[in-house]
Amino acid sequence: MSQFSSTPGSRSVIGRNSPGSAVLFVLMPVLAATSVRPELRGRAMSVPATLGPLGAVTGPVVGGLLLDHLGWRAIFLVKLPVCLAAVLIVRRHAPRRGGLRPPDRASLGDAALIGAAVAAVLLGLTLAPEAPQWLLLALPAVPLVLLWLRRPGGQPVAEVLRAAGTAGVNASVLALAAGFAACHYLLAQHLRGPRGESATATALTMLAFPLGMVLAGRVGGRLADRWGARPTALTGAAVTTLGLALLVPLDAGWSAPDIAARLALAGAGMGLNGGPTQALVMSASPPGKLATAGSAVQLARSLGFALGPALATAAALAGTRDTTGTRAGIALAALAAATAVVLLALHHRGTRADRSIRS
Repeated sequence: MSQFSSTPGSRSVIGRNSPGSAVLFVLMPVLAATSVRPELRGRAMSVPATLGPLGAVTGPVVGGLLLDHLGWRAIFLVKLPVCLAAVLIVRRHAPRRGGLRPPDRASLGDAALIGAAVAAVLLGLTLAPEAPQWLLLALPAVPLVLLWLRRPGGQPVAEVLRAAGTAGVNASVLALAAGFAACHYLLAQHLRGPRGESATATALTMLAFPLGMVLAGRVGGRLADRWGARPTALTGAAVTTLGLALLVPLDAGWSAPDIAARLALAGAGMGLNGGPTQALVMSASPPGKLATAGSAVQLARSLGFALGPALATAAALAGTRDTTGTRAGIALAALAAATAVVLLALHHRGTRADRSIRS
C-alpha cells in the first residue's frame, strides 16, 4: 500500500513498501483481464484500477485517525491485519497453477537501473527548492532509462508500446496519477499546517477523494463496456482536471466541505478514468503480451504516484511556504491532469481497442 507523509514540512513522497507489493500491483490487471469475457473487461478493469489509488489515499486517512486516538506507534501496526486479510483472500481465491521463480541476474540489473533512475529524479526534485542546481542530479536518469530499454527487461516493454500504440495512454496514466498524488499530498500539508487541523479532521476531509472514486469506479467500468473505453477514460480525466482546477484558488478561509466537494469531484474523475484506461491498454496488447502491457501501465501509474508529490512540493517550496505556494503546487497538479486529457484525446487507436472490448 502506498502512503503519503502528512507531517507539516515533510518532503517525503510515495513509495512501494516491498517487491512483493510491486509484483501484486502488476498482476492485478492481468488476473482481472483473463478472468472475464472480453465484453466485461471494462467492468473488471475498474476493480484493480480503483482499488490501487484507493489504497493510496485511504492509508493516510486511517493513519490520521490512529495518530489522534492511539498514538503514532499504532500507525506501524495497521498493516498487519490488512496483510493478513490479503493472504487469506489470495489463498482462497487465487489460481493455484504455476509457480514463482526467483529473479535472475538480468532482472535484478533491470530493477537496479529503473530504481536508480527514479531515485535520481526524486532526489533532484527534493533538493531543488534549496538550490536549483540540485536538479542536475536528475540528469543521470535519462541514460539509465535508455540503457534499460536496450536490455532484456526493457525491450519487451518498448515493443509492446510500439505495437499497441499505447505510449500516449501510458503517459496519460502517469500524468493523471502525478496530479492526483500531488494534490492529495499538498492538501494534507495545508490542512495540517496553515489550517492547524487535527489529524482526524484532515483524514475525514481527505476521505472525500476515495469516496468519489468508489462511487464512480463501477460506473466507469459499465460505461466503458457500453460506450467504449477511450471516451469514458477521456471524460474521467477531464472531470479530475476540473476538480483539481477548482482547488487552485485555495484559501485559508475555505471550510472543510468546500475542499471536500472539490476533492470528491476529482476522485469521481479518477474512478471514471481508471478502469477504462486499463481496459484500453490491455485490449490493445499484442497476443501473448498481456502481462507486459499490464506491467507497463502499472509502472506508469507508480511513477506518477512517486513523481507527483515531489514535483508539486518543489513548486510550492520554490515559491513561498504559505497558501500561495500550495496554490502553485496544486496548479501544477491540475496542469498534469490536463496533460492526461490531451494525451487521451490524441490517442488514435481508441476505436479499434473499444471494439475489441465489446466484441
